[in-house]
Amino acid sequence: MTEDSTIKMRELLAVTFILLVLNVRASDIAREPVHQHVESDPDLENYLREAIENFREQMKVGIEAINMPVLDPLELKNLVINVAENLATMDLSIKMLTVRCLSIFNITHLSPNLEELYIAINLTLPEIYVHGQYRVDGKFVKIFPIYGQGYFDLNATDINISGVGKLGFTADSLQMDLLKLDLYWEHLAVFMENFLGGGSFSEVLQRIVPNVGRDIFNVYKPLMLEKLETCLTDKINSKLNEPIVKDIIKGIIPKP
Repeated sequence: MTEDSTIKMRELLAVTFILLVLNVRASDIAREPVHQHVESDPDLENYLREAIENFREQMKVGIEAINMPVLDPLELKNLVINVAENLATMDLSIKMLTVRCLSIFNITHLSPNLEELYIAINLTLPEIYVHGQYRVDGKFVKIFPIYGQGYFDLNATDINISGVGKLGFTADSLQMDLLKLDLYWEHLAVFMENFLGGGSFSEVLQRIVPNVGRDIFNVYKPLMLEKLETCLTDKINSKLNEPIVKDIIKGIIPKP
């Protein structure tokens, strides 16, 4: 077999591995968030928009009063991912994972609905950058080794974060239940140091390897969103409890 034939065979194996083992579906990679039409109170909307803009800077330092940690950069716990498919088995461990650029969001939609009692929000980010250490070990079709160890970088771009929080009344104010968010991205690039030993074959593979990054990102996405949901909910509720908001909503608070 010639050298060119060997390279083509390895490239074909790489493509087959990525497509079959990781179950690539285009709909998982890029989905548009659902925008809901709501009737918004302009005074409350402007006040909350200002609060979320202020939240941007506080993400970089944390807020001790509400036990909010630093969110940009966001450090996440170590994790072991076990893959057991028909065609492949592998163990992937991730350590020292850091997420950056979460604070560079733009508010594209913010609508507090005081009739149906919910807040709808949509944020966009130009990119999210993820860095960490990885180790992977396994086999493809019980024959071909899958291995690598070193650092990895993920870069997701054209990101949408959207969600809805349910509103409810207390004795004299308005409060929001936990905001539920979801995150979608348009493009994802990945680099994994020493994947399959590095070299030209690894370079070929990493041109199609973003789907490995997709699986890593999807595992960590709930952990990342949980931090954002909790801290953003606490921040919004602290603002909803201020006198200016009570004046805005005092005419709609139910009588005891």
